[in-house]
Amino acid sequence: MYKSRLFGKETDLSEGAPVLKLSIANGETYHGNATKEFKPAQPFRFMGVKG
Repeated sequence: MYKSRLFGKETDLSEGAPVLKLSIANGETYHGNATKEFKPAQPFRFMGVKG
């Protein structure tokens, strides 16, 4: 498992870790340690590369 000290807290960045996001849909702004504001989210669906 890979953990990072991102945002001043251990954040699990390993494969299979829960997907979390910070919302900006309603003009939210964040400062300082915002880890408590992360909410569960659906993984990003990669649509491939068109070339």
